[in-house]
Amino acid sequence: MLKLAFICVVCGCVMLLGVFFDKKPFKPCLYVAAQTLNIRESPNMHANIDGKLYSNDVICEYFSIQNGFLETKLGWVSLKYLQLSPIIEHKDLIQEESKMAFKTETKNLKKFSFSSIQKPTMLYEAQESLANADYKRAKTLALQINQADPKNIKSWEIFIKSVYLEGNKEEAISILERFLVHYYDENLAMLLEKMQKGNKI
Repeated sequence: MLKLAFICVVCGCVMLLGVFFDKKPFKPCLYVAAQTLNIRESPNMHANIDGKLYSNDVICEYFSIQNGFLETKLGWVSLKYLQLSPIIEHKDLIQEESKMAFKTETKNLKKFSFSSIQKPTMLYEAQESLANADYKRAKTLALQINQADPKNIKSWEIFIKSVYLEGNKEEAISILERFLVHYYDENLAMLLEKMQKGNKI
């Protein structure tokens, strides 16, 4: 029963990632978000530079993640400088989007939502459950938070740690690799490196 419950939770996580990130069966293309981006021989800031990519260059073929670097057919590039959409260069469009974002935030502040006061409590409970080795409850709470906020880094960290500490290390690494492709976070990248090396987390 416990094994079945775990499979259901992992499938739910993968489906959630699919809903929000991979609506199509193929992987999304990534865009260079820096003026120049070095292509390195290995996943290391000190590795030899084999070439360069430039702002808004597109990467559609990639494989694995190591040390915060993405493996492409050309070589390794830093995930810090990749994003899912191209850089917008028109200032007027940026200003318009800023205005729209401000209006949205203003509306959200005016609304009273039970979930808005519930989520921090759930996050605290998830953290406590993880600390007390109640991994099943920690995963359940983390997934509930993720459904409301798929970009919540802390809840994904709790979920992935729970899966890993239950002994399902490969599943945890796979989920985290997929998440980092879409939403890079330095702390989660360090967590992935520890997990890949089998270090204590």
